[in-house]
Amino acid sequence: MDGKTMPSTTETEIRELEEKLRQADIVADPDLLDELIVEGCFFTAQDGGIYTKEHVLQSHRPAGARKFTRFETSGLRIQDFGNAAVVTVRIDLATVNTQAALLFTRFWLKRDGSWQVVGGSAVQLEHSH
Repeated sequence: MDGKTMPSTTETEIRELEEKLRQADIVADPDLLDELIVEGCFFTAQDGGIYTKEHVLQSHRPAGARKFTRFETSGLRIQDFGNAAVVTVRIDLATVNTQAALLFTRFWLKRDGSWQVVGGSAVQLEHSH
């Protein structure tokens, strides 16, 4: 035994969904985000603003628009609670005008066999213009 534990099915599924979420952010895919985010979801942004699912979808329109010049994730952590999971991930991003390092927390819930984000928040770690 090497002391390492195999990831749970939940961890594997959430890791795959987090990658889909990352891709949906990078290429602005509101249809995929619509599938991954539950109706009634709230997200607290680093500026203290509270955003709904519709706000998130609107910010990813038009579909296919690439607004990021950099979008890198690191430090993904997943805590498995059976039909729920909590994720933290660092995202270093840049646009033409700004760059930031954010720590995201997302709450995933499995209902009727499907995982969806039910809430989340972001904290700004570093900032430069």
